Amino acid sequence: MAKGDVLPVPNSIHFTTLLRYNELETARWREWFNEQPDAVLEVEAGDPAVEMGTARDLLFHILIVEWVYAKVLHGESWEDGWQKFGRKTREGIFAVAEEAQPKLRAFAESATAAQLARTYTITSRAGQSVRASGSKFLAHVVFHSTRHWAQMATLVRKQGYRTTWPHDFIFSDAME
Repeated sequence: MAKGDVLPVPNSIHFTTLLRYNELETARWREWFNEQPDAVLEVEAGDPAVEMGTARDLLFHILIVEWVYAKVLHGESWEDGWQKFGRKTREGIFAVAEEAQPKLRAFAESATAAQLARTYTITSRAGQSVRASGSKFLAHVVFHSTRHWAQMATLVRKQGYRTTWPHDFIFSDAME
């Protein structure tokens, strides 16, 4: 196979399965965060200058990226709408996932080959543009969230907050 070739369906995992894994992981994180003291949201996570200074910021980042991509894949504007979500409370942050994840799943379940192949564009508030196919956008959402959930697990564990479930896909109920 050449670079970029798509595997035949029997050798693939459908995006809905991967998105389901992401939804299950998000639900577990939501439950876990709700059982933790407020201090866990203030665990240092990186550079506050780029809105990633705390676990709260990282949590919002994970979910708002899902929301933005869901909006773009559905042909909806996102530029002003993201500000409606409250970043101060767990409820406000996880409200992002409540809106984003069903939209992502709906797109994955109903997208035609043309929609998956179509080029979509997101231009960030800083002016950086990202252009890719619908398929690549869906793949990015799953990889982006998975990568940052792993980062979150490491951050909170290093501060003495242990998660209570295995995070690996192999242990997920999303497939088989």
